[in-house]
Amino acid sequence: MSDGHAALDPAGDGDAWGEQEVLERFRHLVPERTGRTDIRIKDAVWTSVFSIHRRPADTYRQGRVLLAGDAAHIHSPLGGQGVVTGMGDAENLAWKLALVIRGQATEALLDTYEAERRPLATDVPRRTTTATRLQVGDSPLMRFLRTRVLVPMANMPSVQRRAGQVASQLWVTYRRGPLATGLTSRLGRRPRPGDRVPDLACRRPDGRRTRLHAELGHRWALLAPPGSAPAHLAEARKRLGETITPLTCPADRQRDVWLIRPDAHLAWRGRATPAHLGRRLDHALRVSP
Repeated sequence: MSDGHAALDPAGDGDAWGEQEVLERFRHLVPERTGRTDIRIKDAVWTSVFSIHRRPADTYRQGRVLLAGDAAHIHSPLGGQGVVTGMGDAENLAWKLALVIRGQATEALLDTYEAERRPLATDVPRRTTTATRLQVGDSPLMRFLRTRVLVPMANMPSVQRRAGQVASQLWVTYRRGPLATGLTSRLGRRPRPGDRVPDLACRRPDGRRTRLHAELGHRWALLAPPGSAPAHLAEARKRLGETITPLTCPADRQRDVWLIRPDAHLAWRGRATPAHLGRRLDHALRVSP
């Protein structure tokens, strides 16, 4: 055998296994799995034991120390969910740090980072743990489910689309987070405050066509019907500075004014007066109006 892998007894102390323990495990598994007794495993060039840990940090912030990515949460690497979750952490934290460093927000804004991101660190590991058990489970039941149920299902286009949607984490919302508290969307329309805004075709003030997500990253966006939001833009710039790009969408696609965070989540939407937007930003930035 050129290479191979096997699941260990979860109740055993697999981390302490050496080369001989690993070889004995394979000497037992090969005839059991293949039905052949003529295969002899003499030695191994290299062996290792990989253990999956699953736990989040108790807190994401302690004073000036902030945790993100694998430092904040660890779980099975199946599906690349750790990478995607870590990138989401960085996107969420970066713009908040920038505002605090520039003096446009108090340090209390940094506490919303954990409030928005930590709930995800309990949800994602549950899914990756279940998926890992199905993928590497050693019991007859798990092997049956994997070969007779999971593989055929995984070849279905609808299942592939759903799996891609879940793995991308584009469904993540902060509706219940502290920055969306008290904000509601008119008539239940989506996106709602806290939701991720999809990439939309827009126009810049000079009329050039662009995409919403191309304008974000290190900037905010104020998206509004043509000619309807100069006062809202001025009110937002009083709090956020010049890091806001005004954009327009066709009037038949949007009636409200949207303020979109650099991480592509909706901060505010409405047709209320600019003063209402200002008060909401003061609340979010923890700045006294």
